[in-house]
Amino acid sequence: MSMLCDARWCCSVHHPGQVVVEGDGPGNSGVFKVKELQEIPYLAVKDLRMDTSAPTMMELREANFPMRMLNESVIAPRSTFPVADAVSGRGHGSPVFLLQANFIVGGLVLTFLGQHQTMDIMGQGQIMHLLSKACHDGSFTEDELSSGNLQRQNLIPVLDNYERGPELARHLAATATGPSRNGLDKDEKEPTQILWASFTFHPTSLAALKSIAIKTLPRGSSYVSTDDALSAFIWQSIMRARADRLPANRDTTFARAIDVRSYVDVPATYTGIVQNMTYATYTLQELVALPLGEIASRLRGALEPNTTILPFHTRALATYLHSQADKSHVSPASSLDFSVDVIVSSWAKTNSYDLDFNLGLGKPEAVRRPWFTPLQSFVYFMPRKGDGEISVAVCLEKEDMENLKADKQFTTYARYDG
Repeated sequence: MSMLCDARWCCSVHHPGQVVVEGDGPGNSGVFKVKELQEIPYLAVKDLRMDTSAPTMMELREANFPMRMLNESVIAPRSTFPVADAVSGRGHGSPVFLLQANFIVGGLVLTFLGQHQTMDIMGQGQIMHLLSKACHDGSFTEDELSSGNLQRQNLIPVLDNYERGPELARHLAATATGPSRNGLDKDEKEPTQILWASFTFHPTSLAALKSIAIKTLPRGSSYVSTDDALSAFIWQSIMRARADRLPANRDTTFARAIDVRSYVDVPATYTGIVQNMTYATYTLQELVALPLGEIASRLRGALEPNTTILPFHTRALATYLHSQADKSHVSPASSLDFSVDVIVSSWAKTNSYDLDFNLGLGKPEAVRRPWFTPLQSFVYFMPRKGDGEISVAVCLEKEDMENLKADKQFTTYARYDG
């Protein structure tokens, strides 16, 4: 562990900090700031080899490393949703980045935890890259140092003379007439149980889905990515699983987290958070009947340079946030109804499988998000393996999950891992 300790110290020197909130109070959500952290960030080490409740490497390997076997309460230094006071100026700050090493029978589980108010998954991936580089005694380049410490206040230029329009409707808190924050209308019951499940898409399955999408593209479209095709397939599959309990004319929205660095001229190596969302909406009846290529093309259109509104929308959002003392009413999920909508975050492009941290163990066998508090309708694409395989974590109501697992069209391409 000395290699990780030394690398952790190196990263803390060049990318230091803890998150604190200043100026919060009634009508003011405060300002989240990264302040200097006096001590080196905490490195947790757990020896679980004598813990019979902990999985062995062989058990994880045989099950294909499902989320359910990797509980954050055991293998992570902090939960996904820490107590709000943890970053309050009245108490202790929350470190920007934490690391925990877990020894299990036959293997090692490394857990990396980024403070989500300071970095998105691309930023965290860059921090992990720098940590692995430091483990190899590599020095950071000037670009890595400068992009990792950019001043975020002026990172996204605000718009001059901006007046808020409908472009921000999705980000503003729902009114009393809209869906409630738990995703339920007044006449709907709370789900009895919400579950996470892990599915694996083999490279041949992903290639087949992309081929189907390309063959069914609408006129005027010529390209979709594997991520587009997989996103469309999962959205359509989840809504088939929900079809029995929803009216055919019910709207369903697909919300997709997007790394917008390239849209607003921010370096790809920036370690902070530069993320926005795109949204697509169909009625349930429309969605389940559409060819895969048409849905994938709709998702792709929100990203293409000649059709996207992301550059303007991101600057408009930054401008609005800059003008608000209380930012608590702004959220990319404000308009979503989690009983019918789907929200996806893809980590497929993070190169986590190339990182070995100079531990003498080789490259990782699997990269997964640990199990955490269930969030209905959330979907995560795990980092893509070297052979192209992608693991997907899906969170659904129990009945919907059972329907999804029994869907022959879905299981033709997806393997259930637990």
